[in-house]
Amino acid sequence: GPNGATYIYGPQKGATTQDLIDLEGGMQHFQALLEAWSGKELNQIDGAGAAGGVGGGMSALFDASMQSGIHFFLEKFDIETQLLKVDLVITGEGKLDAQSPQGKLISGIAGLCQKHQKPLIAICGAVKLSAEETRVMGLTSAFSVLSELVSEKEALKNGLKNIEETTAQIANLIHTLKGQES
Repeated sequence: GPNGATYIYGPQKGATTQDLIDLEGGMQHFQALLEAWSGKELNQIDGAGAAGGVGGGMSALFDASMQSGIHFFLEKFDIETQLLKVDLVITGEGKLDAQSPQGKLISGIAGLCQKHQKPLIAICGAVKLSAEETRVMGLTSAFSVLSELVSEKEALKNGLKNIEETTAQIANLIHTLKGQES
């Protein structure tokens, strides 16, 4: 539907209006096949549409139970314990937008940083939230790696270089601030 993976993430990946219609039709067809095969109503399972419907597919095909992806990864890699050992957390996000606080891994990291009063910097492909929205989400600051207007294809082609340059700029700032503390 309009709040599902197709219409939320498709445009981020370059899908055209026609692509979205075709993709959503395919998703609905696949859902109908899974429901007919499993006897489950996937729209009635919380989280079944997450990660592009992977959870719903696993539930239908393998009778898998649903688990929060954020909590799984935070526990699997013992992020909270690791976070206690650092003064600053830097994370990445392809596109920081209204969806970011709603179940993406960055929202879980932000919650832990707030809990333990650790500053959090996000390095992003695009930042679509205001400074106030990022603060409310729990980020100290967010930076886009794009220094000029380019096509999405160009941005992806130069992604590593752009991330390195943004990271170097942030490191320069941190180094300068640390020098002022001495």
